[in-house]
Amino acid sequence: RTASDLAINRADHAAFQQQGWGAIPGSEHFFGNLPAEPAADPNPNYHMPSDTFVDLDYARDITCAFAKAIKDMAV
Repeated sequence: RTASDLAINRADHAAFQQQGWGAIPGSEHFFGNLPAEPAADPNPNYHMPSDTFVDLDYARDITCAFAKAIKDMAV
């Protein structure tokens, strides 16, 4: 599988990428699959009042991963 940005031109980060800035989207398995793969299982609560914060450890891990990615992009 080739790594690619499946959210290109479809998320908040697209405007930054179009201007030549490094940018990464943050979403929970929202743009997760290539066309030849099984459909993604998007969060049915996305942008809904029922969307709640449930897993602090998971959120911490994702935040740390984003911080590292941002640090790596800045060098």
